[in-house]
Amino acid sequence: ASAAGRGRPASLSRGRPAAAWRGPCSMAAVRGDAIAHPPKRAEVVIVGAGIVGASTAFHLARDHGIRSLVLESNEPAGAASGKAGGFLARDWTEGSPKHELVRASFGLFPALAAELGDDVQFRMVDTRSVVADTRRAGPAGLAAGTASGKRAVPWLDGRQFGAESMGSASDGDTAQVHPGLLTLALLRRARELAGTTVLRASAESFEFCDGVRKAAATAPGARADAAPHAVRAVVARGTFQEATLDPSRFRPVEGLADREAASPWSEIPGSNPGEKAATRSARIEAGFVVICAGPWSASLAPLLAAPGTASPPAFGVSGAKAHSVVLLPAPGSPREALLSAPCALFLDYVADDASAAESPEVYPRPDGSVYVCGAANDDPLPGHAGEVAPAPGAAARLHGAVGTLSSSLRGASLQLAQACFLPLSDDGEPAVGPVQGLANAAVGTAHGCWGILMAPATGRWLAAAAAGADANATVVDLTALSPARFGAATRRPVRSVDTRSAAHSGEAPPAKSRA
Repeated sequence: ASAAGRGRPASLSRGRPAAAWRGPCSMAAVRGDAIAHPPKRAEVVIVGAGIVGASTAFHLARDHGIRSLVLESNEPAGAASGKAGGFLARDWTEGSPKHELVRASFGLFPALAAELGDDVQFRMVDTRSVVADTRRAGPAGLAAGTASGKRAVPWLDGRQFGAESMGSASDGDTAQVHPGLLTLALLRRARELAGTTVLRASAESFEFCDGVRKAAATAPGARADAAPHAVRAVVARGTFQEATLDPSRFRPVEGLADREAASPWSEIPGSNPGEKAATRSARIEAGFVVICAGPWSASLAPLLAAPGTASPPAFGVSGAKAHSVVLLPAPGSPREALLSAPCALFLDYVADDASAAESPEVYPRPDGSVYVCGAANDDPLPGHAGEVAPAPGAAARLHGAVGTLSSSLRGASLQLAQACFLPLSDDGEPAVGPVQGLANAAVGTAHGCWGILMAPATGRWLAAAAAGADANATVVDLTALSPARFGAATRRPVRSVDTRSAAHSGEAPPAKSRA
């Protein structure tokens, strides 16, 4: 960011009750030399630079003129936010407590994509459910295409039948976006608007202070039921390098030998090129703290128990592992067919060996690549996002599964083979709201497979809460999604879950018409 971009904006405190944060919890702007020296104070500290943290930082900067400090121990968009498919559905969660959040968030995408000024690959798409027949000897007379001989999607040339429409671009009810590009674009825009800084560090512990209830009660608009404790400071540990927010790692390349793994973090000033940065701890005073570390948010809950409280807060989140690959068809007619007829696909297979069949989701992207996900397993959540690795054979199974249905994908080059842990709650609903017992902390996690879809409105809600506004009244009422419903913190198991989007959420998407 430029020096001008790092300056404290005149409207930094707009939207915050000034009297509520005086005294020992007061704070000042992050210093511009945050790379060389970890900041001593931050208006808002966000833990996690995934899609929810990025959306929160963006809305703090744009809507409230607040400069935030984002702590990320792995890399921005380095977990599920960079490895998700980015499928968006407006109406598939109808009847669930999260539906109003989904509707509010879906409606933000068109303007958000235009406002960011970057190519985040947002577009409306048709969506179909297709049953593929991979048996060696199928029913007599069943030719390539549907049972009627008509292909549901032009670039699917394998044996298929039973195609159903699940959404359409013309109706505007299903869409897609590139999650990694969107996450980085949100963080870059927050940096441009308010000097937001993303540093390589993790939250190691928290310090607390008393008396917030009395101070908040004197501020106009403050909650009368403010908690008796607040976070005074975050003790962070890391190298405190600043994120480059370079989107090149999400761009497909024709030859994998040409792909260079550029570091997502800047060099420490005064260090030699390639020199490993030293790790250290720093105490950062915080006006407000937002926790959005995906399934790793659960490990932070015990650290947020203020002195004298009976038990730590609970966020109700665990992790479920899913795999994905990114394929790049060869230039020419196969890729042109994918680009000319974009369609999100949910596949089911009729196979000789049911145990070997996958039910992947397939999302062709505007850049010519194709994202394929599925292959869930019960691997335990590791201690750090950087330790997540694909299970042996998972990428080959996904590539092989889609290759049986499309010759374009069968010969495509494998760009990425990856895995991530989806943050899930026991009741299938997100956890978004205040941290129990603390007046100046909130959490946003457990969005499951709909994390990208719900991120814009979730970030807007968390930003409003951090700015001192009544987020339930001004953004969307998320009372039913408060983490308070989980009570005291307990050790939560890793859940096994079907990786299909509809199955993740617990609701069946409507089948609108027979293709």
